[in-house]
Amino acid sequence: MNTDAQFRAGMNSQFLQTRSSFWNRAPVIALAAAVALLVAGLILAAMNERDYSAQKIDEATGNARFLALIVTAALDSDDRATAEKYLDALRSNPEAEAAAIYDSHGALFASYSRAGAPALPAAPPRAGASFAGNRLILAMPVTQAGTRLGTVFLDIVTEPLWRRLQRNAMRADVGWSGPARRYAALFRELVRV
Repeated sequence: MNTDAQFRAGMNSQFLQTRSSFWNRAPVIALAAAVALLVAGLILAAMNERDYSAQKIDEATGNARFLALIVTAALDSDDRATAEKYLDALRSNPEAEAAAIYDSHGALFASYSRAGAPALPAAPPRAGASFAGNRLILAMPVTQAGTRLGTVFLDIVTEPLWRRLQRNAMRADVGWSGPARRYAALFRELVRV
């Protein structure tokens, strides 16, 4: 009987040491988990930002290609009024701050600009897309049968970075709220034991 009691006491002592050892490491484990979640969140934010940028460039490129296609005849026939009408159609897009069509010599052919928009460039920028703050600047050549007739320029306002981060964080917060509540309840239960 005495050996049985000694065995139990030894097991309890070993269990308490193991449990105590776990609780001594618990803050380090919690910190490591918090750092891992933070890194995962940063990676997710970077991926969301990359996807948003790619989506905006794709949208603007589609608009610029369409505009370049329909203004070909206006540039070829030097019809500025028709080119202006095509650009005026951009008024329905609230993100389109300014647009311009430049002729083959780089001179402004037709333009559209909302009040308060930055001034249009004097000469067309190089073909391509780039972000400048919360603006997407895009230039695309207008060609017909391999001949360059001019350039289409678009200045698109994008949602500010901070607003996108807030929106994505709220979306992630809603997705994590259930598991976070279960984790908090489990933690409270473990602390009581």
